[in-house]
Amino acid sequence: MAHWARILQIRAGNIIPVFSDEYHDWVVYRDHGKIITFNNTAVNAPFVYFPSLIVRGNFRVSSVATLICSATIIAVAIWVAKSYVNIILAIAILPTTFFSMIFPTADAVTNSYCLLFIAVVLCLYQRDDMLQYWHIALLCMMGALLGQVKITCFIIALFVLFLIPKAHGCVKKITLALPALTAFVSMWLWRAKTSQISVAPNRVPLEKTHELEGQLLQSSWKIFPLIGRSLFEPMDFDTEKINGQLVNSRRNLQFFTGTEEIQLPLIVMAPVLIAIMMLLIVHMSYKNINKLQVGLIVLIIVLYYVLSCVAMSITWVGNVDAYASGLQNRYFIPVLPLAALLFPNFIRDENINRRVLAISVAALTAFSYIAIAITYVIQWK
Repeated sequence: MAHWARILQIRAGNIIPVFSDEYHDWVVYRDHGKIITFNNTAVNAPFVYFPSLIVRGNFRVSSVATLICSATIIAVAIWVAKSYVNIILAIAILPTTFFSMIFPTADAVTNSYCLLFIAVVLCLYQRDDMLQYWHIALLCMMGALLGQVKITCFIIALFVLFLIPKAHGCVKKITLALPALTAFVSMWLWRAKTSQISVAPNRVPLEKTHELEGQLLQSSWKIFPLIGRSLFEPMDFDTEKINGQLVNSRRNLQFFTGTEEIQLPLIVMAPVLIAIMMLLIVHMSYKNINKLQVGLIVLIIVLYYVLSCVAMSITWVGNVDAYASGLQNRYFIPVLPLAALLFPNFIRDENINRRVLAISVAALTAFSYIAIAITYVIQWK
């Protein structure tokens, strides 16, 4: 309901969220006498809700619009990815990706648009001719929109530097930094408009958030134990509960169980996960990726993870020395295609029976999604 409340607020003309007169520090929406607080989604830019803003229907209509728009964006990403199609397709058929698109949430546009941005960069990398200035202009426009999705995703704009080998001359190579700069400026401008909003004032007041930011700036070394704990601490050690139940394990097993709320069994999830691994293992890089490009990809993934941990620590946990509680698998869907690029090419292209591969992937994926539909349709209680 928090995402829906933000959509209704934007539809009413309140693009920049305002605090309630009665409930200080909170952004609220009144629904037939019920008070809905949505600080965590109030900080989202209107772009991530564009399907629901274009199609002004009720919740169900907006859900359908979100699914259609997000699926269309991903379809375009699959089409433009060309030789890297398996990478985009593998992430697209992940059930967690699908579940993020069936409701009018910020995740739907965030995930699909990030996949499109990465696919466009890969498309330009595969061109036989060198990079042109109009390509950079296109990436700048896309970078501006990338800065309007979830705040941590602006770092993905650095992926444009992957195209440096395709840029002829020093001037053009330097100009490649413009899309990344555009994404950062776009993100910063929106962040400046919403910086007065605490994501969860009942957990971490705005003053505390600023204090924690100052701590990290003064003692940057604190990031390392934070990342270490977030990477290796057992998931069931976290004590955060919702309705009396521990939620950390459910949040961080979504890739393997589907969603946080409903944990799907292995027989349902295993086939599509096998299909995804098949796609990733047999994907053939169009051109060899050099060591600098590999380093860039690793850097982006690491920075994305660090920013995600820091964001949760200063806005949700209120402690930079503890586990970054609140992290969820689904937050990392935008960088999964980049991680897939790091898979080694250990299968020769001529040894792959593409027809058998396509049939196998389609059959495994269909089995899982039919099973998912059955799981949700049947009344188990």
